[in-house]
Amino acid sequence: MAYTRPYASGFVDYPLTTTPINSTALNTIDVGVKTVSDTVDAFTGAWTAYTPTLTNTTSPITVARYVKIGKTIHFYVVLTLTGAQVSGLVGIALPPFAMLSTSSANFDVKLIDAGVVYAGVGVAGTTARVDCYALNAAGTYAVVAATTAAIPFTWATTDQIIVSGTYESA
Repeated sequence: MAYTRPYASGFVDYPLTTTPINSTALNTIDVGVKTVSDTVDAFTGAWTAYTPTLTNTTSPITVARYVKIGKTIHFYVVLTLTGAQVSGLVGIALPPFAMLSTSSANFDVKLIDAGVVYAGVGVAGTTARVDCYALNAAGTYAVVAATTAAIPFTWATTDQIIVSGTYESA
């Protein structure tokens, strides 16, 4: 079915055609010097890879990405071990935007051993690093315990440390 312009004058479509505009055409419409998708990224942010410095682990970084929207930083890091590569409290550098020292950050940590997920807690070690703690539920109340070579389990090949979070940049 042919496309008919709804208005006889003053209506210009892109590209000038008698076929309907599709999403591909809309994504290439110029808005000033940027395309529509670039303009959307400017408001919502685009995910960017980064290489965090690691503390007390020599694990390879499977993926590390962040997005900055205004002063808010969202990030995630996945480490997949290739052996017993944890020697103490694991620290992971935040994306290249220091955390506001009074920021109320929210960090989630998952410690995975052969498919079993152990709950963890991320704590700001500095304004540039999140430290990974395991939850110890042996007592009346759950408390945090620093990761070590044997906490929360003995680390081995294919085990993972997954950290994600949100914080306000300085």
